[in-house]
Amino acid sequence: MTDLILTVYASTTEREAQWARQLESHMRTLEAPVKVFRGGAKEAQQSQMVFVDVEIPDLKSFLFGLNRRGNAVFLVLGESNSVPKNLESLYVDDVIVAPFRAAEIESKIRFFKQMVLWNEVTELNATLSDVIKHFQSDLQLASRIHNLKMPKRFPKVKGFNVHHRYLAGLKPGGDHFDLAETKDGSCLSMVYFRSNSYGLSGAILTILMKAAVKLSQDRMGRAGASLEIVQSVYEEILVTMSPRDQVSLFFGILSRKDQKFRYVSLGNVFLAYGQPGAPLSQLPSQGGAVSKSASLIGLKEAELKMSPGSRFALFSEGFVNVAHGSQDLLGVLNQTRLEEGSACLNEMTWRVKTSPGSSEIDTETEASSEDSVLPPEDCTGVVLDMGRAIVQLAPSENTS
Repeated sequence: MTDLILTVYASTTEREAQWARQLESHMRTLEAPVKVFRGGAKEAQQSQMVFVDVEIPDLKSFLFGLNRRGNAVFLVLGESNSVPKNLESLYVDDVIVAPFRAAEIESKIRFFKQMVLWNEVTELNATLSDVIKHFQSDLQLASRIHNLKMPKRFPKVKGFNVHHRYLAGLKPGGDHFDLAETKDGSCLSMVYFRSNSYGLSGAILTILMKAAVKLSQDRMGRAGASLEIVQSVYEEILVTMSPRDQVSLFFGILSRKDQKFRYVSLGNVFLAYGQPGAPLSQLPSQGGAVSKSASLIGLKEAELKMSPGSRFALFSEGFVNVAHGSQDLLGVLNQTRLEEGSACLNEMTWRVKTSPGSSEIDTETEASSEDSVLPPEDCTGVVLDMGRAIVQLAPSENTS
């Protein structure tokens, strides 16, 4: 087994030396090969597990300046210290209490190994993307035909009418959309993203699952939850992105406790919202597409107050292009405002299939010619109507 490299950063040299000795002692007990360095050592740059004193001056700036690639950062608390309220914004992976105990050290090692596995999965996705490029044409066609013949259906969501349409296109990468409810039914989360490579799509799905698991059901309904998940995706997806990669991303959480829909939208995602019986208006994105050069500094979560009869719509760039712009798409939405959400989706689907840019393929089945039409790019449309009678859960005392 390769030696683990640990580094200790403390507010005083005496404390740094004391912690280093404790770590070395526990590691010998655990029979784990290890090298422990103090923060000033040159070898600290190659550290895999970093232990940082909570009492270091200007802690947030110090943590932000650490090299985070391929390592785990643990915030060290004294027995009299309390956990910082802003822990989630401090760029640390976990906390540990000093004096250190052997059982805690062993758990942190297991935590680090799990992180390594996640990174390996992410890198594997990137490698898979390169392999797929060599077989791009055949895999595109097979994947699109499969999606055409296996349309996705979402389970019924109590209190909402969800209408969804997906048309597979010819360009690589493509769209992904999904809905999920928390086990207690208090929150409905909605995710959509569009990437320009297959490997990147797989990496985003992996990271989204990892970020969502960290949030408890109670925190999912609070303000800032969608922003927290988007920031987690952004920080980790940069590892797999090439300079040319771009991702349009939407993540929203609708809370039944306060009937608020909080979301973050980045890139080319068309959003529209209308109060009961009122025309829909287009909603702005909070920023550009996720890329190597993008920044989330200053990004804020948007919020809608949903009420019975209100309508929310999300359409991908593929549908917007077929409609010749967002204003024409908004016009179709308002022309069908008093009808079911499927009316607008049916109209946009017909426009895609009759568009000059769409291509016919031979599926060698008895399917109609209409089912065999592929647009130039993926087209995703979602219309969410809030039911007239919806059960509103009592808000918890911690809901903000």
